[in-house]
Amino acid sequence: METLVWAPVGSADGLVGGTTVPFEAVGLSLTLVPTDDGELFVVSGKCPPTGLPLEGADVDSEAKTVSCPQFGTRWSLETGEVVGQWMPSPPVVSSVLRLLFREPEGILTYPVRLTADSKIEVLVDADAKADFEKRYWKGVLDASGKANGGYY
Repeated sequence: METLVWAPVGSADGLVGGTTVPFEAVGLSLTLVPTDDGELFVVSGKCPPTGLPLEGADVDSEAKTVSCPQFGTRWSLETGEVVGQWMPSPPVVSSVLRLLFREPEGILTYPVRLTADSKIEVLVDADAKADFEKRYWKGVLDASGKANGGYY
């Protein structure tokens, strides 16, 4: 079940355009990306396919993209879709990884708003982490028959 909430991110005061700001909201690893022209974007905090942090990524404010610091994949800040080549660098390693991870993976994007008092909020599913854990753990460690994935 989806429970959407506006979660606080922090203050917009002092944000530097073209940077990435990692944060956590309702247990989700996210990244705030302010552009040079003042637009705010929030995307997932991990780079597919390996889950490396997006922290320190290159931001192209004009193209509205963010790049994986490890493999160079660029994603649209507006849609989360891959822009350009999937895992372009480093050449030898990325060639092998593209054999393993053939299909380009996008990143999740989240609606973001700025309140009247310059606070940033992001719209997230408050149950996303719990729902993921229920699906993951269901049957894995549950020898006692608790089939709903809940905790004892």
